[in-house]
Amino acid sequence: MKPLAVFCLTLCCGIAAVRVVDGYFTVLLAAGYGLTALVSVVVMLAYRFKAPTTATLAMSTLGFTLGMGRTAHYYLSLKAGMTVDSCFLSGIVASPPSTTTNRTSFLFYSYAPRHAWYSVSIWRSRDEAGYDPALGDALVIAGQPQASHSRGNPDEFDYGSWLWVQGISGIVNVEASGIFRSPDDGSGYSAISPAVRMRVGALQWRERLLARLKSLSMPDDITAMLSAIALGDRTSVGPGLKEMYSEAGASHLLALSGLHLGLVTGMILWLMQGLRFNRRWRLYANTFLLAVVWTFAFLAGLPTSLLRASLMTTFWLAAASLERADSPLQHLLLAVTAMLLWHPPFLFDVGAQLSCAAVVGILVGMPLIEYSIGDERLFKVRLKLMRLHLLAPVKLLLVLCCAQMATLPLLVYYFNSFSPYAPLFNLVYIPLTVFLVAATFLLLVMATAFAAGAATLAMGLVFVAGLQWDVMRYQNSLPLATLHVVPYRKAQPQLLVYNNRSCPAMHIVLAPDKSYLLMPRAEDVYDGLHGIRHTFWHRRLTAEPVVLDNVNKVRLYGKTLLMLNRRQGRVARSACSEGIDLLWLCDKFNGSLHDIPVKPRLVVLDPSLSSSGRRRIASEAASLGVACYDIALQGALQLRLPL
Repeated sequence: MKPLAVFCLTLCCGIAAVRVVDGYFTVLLAAGYGLTALVSVVVMLAYRFKAPTTATLAMSTLGFTLGMGRTAHYYLSLKAGMTVDSCFLSGIVASPPSTTTNRTSFLFYSYAPRHAWYSVSIWRSRDEAGYDPALGDALVIAGQPQASHSRGNPDEFDYGSWLWVQGISGIVNVEASGIFRSPDDGSGYSAISPAVRMRVGALQWRERLLARLKSLSMPDDITAMLSAIALGDRTSVGPGLKEMYSEAGASHLLALSGLHLGLVTGMILWLMQGLRFNRRWRLYANTFLLAVVWTFAFLAGLPTSLLRASLMTTFWLAAASLERADSPLQHLLLAVTAMLLWHPPFLFDVGAQLSCAAVVGILVGMPLIEYSIGDERLFKVRLKLMRLHLLAPVKLLLVLCCAQMATLPLLVYYFNSFSPYAPLFNLVYIPLTVFLVAATFLLLVMATAFAAGAATLAMGLVFVAGLQWDVMRYQNSLPLATLHVVPYRKAQPQLLVYNNRSCPAMHIVLAPDKSYLLMPRAEDVYDGLHGIRHTFWHRRLTAEPVVLDNVNKVRLYGKTLLMLNRRQGRVARSACSEGIDLLWLCDKFNGSLHDIPVKPRLVVLDPSLSSSGRRRIASEAASLGVACYDIALQGALQLRLPL
């Protein structure tokens, strides 16, 4: 196991080194693969002549160079997806589209002009009709890929880094008129790799199962939760439900992982426990179990935590079929190595880090606890717990404590909070979740053949889910239910123009309990800004901002702020008589700077403007000698007050 551990550790170091350098990828690619080939020969010679020290050093060098080469290759493949000569992308919709008031977004796999992944957003006005794409549709998109970067909103999720980890080359924003159905002649579909076709086919199967689940007339929140814990679809889980699970330290229940996969494999092993197999039939049974594991993984969309668990199960079944010694820690190292060689950015995936840390904590912590107790005393403790029927709950509590301690540094680093009661209350949540997952699978089977029984079972699911949520609400109401390691600093006086194309907003913060929102559409404040509300507002403000309805001009510390959109262009001359310090153009403004009688000091271009409109206005500002700030390119605008 030692050479494998050394190789895995240095592989991580090689990946991290390229991420830190962030350049010279062609040189790093050549150096990484070239040194890998050279060091591989050294490794083979070292093992041939039984030189363990040389072999260990060579394995460490091999891991570092291979990680460096694979990561540089990954960077170059992502950049190749951005250097397309054509403005037309041909491919298929590779994820279920998510639709809001004026946007439809989905993952798009392009096979022409290059094989690459893109995040596509189709924008349309409220009353504009158009084609709604579905999962698996072949499309031609008239749009130019843009680099994926953080939007710059305070305390917001880093979307650009997430796209990089997921292997998405860039984002494509297109109007509804720029989407065309591809001719269905089969030539394009044959150009798609089998892995992508398997993924899309599994997601289409999942969509049919989700439609069957939604047809049972359960409450929307219950259906969304069951879809997440049983089928891995979290798109319908609302922010309030996610926040409740997060505060309770139970977010792992909504993300498919080894817990859910263990339940699936456990049910199959329980059904087969009375059967006696010889070696040949045992191999067939393991092959069947392996097929079920990977079918479930593809059905759930291959999240990193479930991918890790599936690989570990694969190595465990392989060892059992070959009658080799079982080593869970070695299976974990093999799984991590395979994941990083296939997709190096998994090293920076938060879900993968938490999943691996929890498994390491369990595999290392439980033997340490048993060793500290001692064999003789451990036997007496187990016997006493068995008599009290408490052995399983105590073991589960110790496992949860080991996982909590191992993941605590990551939880503090990424989320700045943790729940001290989580291990204790998970003794309730996990059995309830096991029941909910098993009952959901049974419900999907019964929905087609036994409708009356399915309705009764659905009522039971609603009751159990409500019971779990009542316990979570009680936990979250306890003192010190959620501990923030570093208290969030309250917002200082500042002016913010958010980078939010679907819901333009200017936020004037005078104090944590006194702030105002200037918006072209005040009715969108709750739906359009829900992400910012649950991060920046919740952490930095003590009161909700006041929405300035039907207002487009504000005087602030002797400065004039003016908002112009497509409906307020005529107000420009009457509102500009006293000068403009900041002119914010948003919501498809189609006027010209030359029509404004007073030259503004700063023009702010909102991402809700079209790309051609932003370029035109930026050119006009340059000709007039006016400073221009493009939020779509430079991120959210943040200015301290007073200006």
